[in-house]
Amino acid sequence: MSTTVDVGDVAMVRLEYTGPSLTRAFNVLHYQLTFVAVPGGTLFPGEAASVVIPALLETIQTGPAAAWPATASDQVRITGTSGQSVHPAPRSRLFTDVYPNDGLPGVVAGDPMPLQDSVTIIKRTAVGARWGLGRLFHAGLSEEQQDGGLLNVAELANMSFFADALSANRVYTVAGNTYTWAPCLYAPATPTTPVRITRITDVGLSDRIIKTQRRRRPGKGI
Repeated sequence: MSTTVDVGDVAMVRLEYTGPSLTRAFNVLHYQLTFVAVPGGTLFPGEAASVVIPALLETIQTGPAAAWPATASDQVRITGTSGQSVHPAPRSRLFTDVYPNDGLPGVVAGDPMPLQDSVTIIKRTAVGARWGLGRLFHAGLSEEQQDGGLLNVAELANMSFFADALSANRVYTVAGNTYTWAPCLYAPATPTTPVRITRITDVGLSDRIIKTQRRRRPGKGI
């Protein structure tokens, strides 16, 4: 029996990058299904993850993935996305959208920096506690995009466009129903804390400083 997705559920989407010598990096995003428009205005009965999640991944290809190349070296590619329903339990199987022609390359000339060298994109919510702030470590910068460890001012517009794509709702129609997914922060329950699902209100560059994420998987964000 297929795992069913319903309003209020949370999906994980993982962006996957490949650099020189097959180095790899990942960014992890979360989206909450906030509304489903059903023809005739009838109540949405839920739908199989095998129908809903692959269609969500297709919108990532035309959204954040399409905005990323302008922010990255032409020697780094975004090669696809993976996704699954993660809340409530049980998780669905993992679905993968592999991009054709070895993926979408960056368009900035110049040698790439190590994938763990990145600027930080901040995902803000209405919550002021530490858990109400998310971070994404951008993967794929070119050496030509920085000077003395700072992102060039000329790159700010493209980085802002990428951040806007990350903050946008993903909306699509499949099997007659129109789905709206809102970007969120998601943290599963622990013995001391409940599940936290917090709507993202805006996304933007933290600062121009390029940092080495030595203690994280390259490109791994929350």
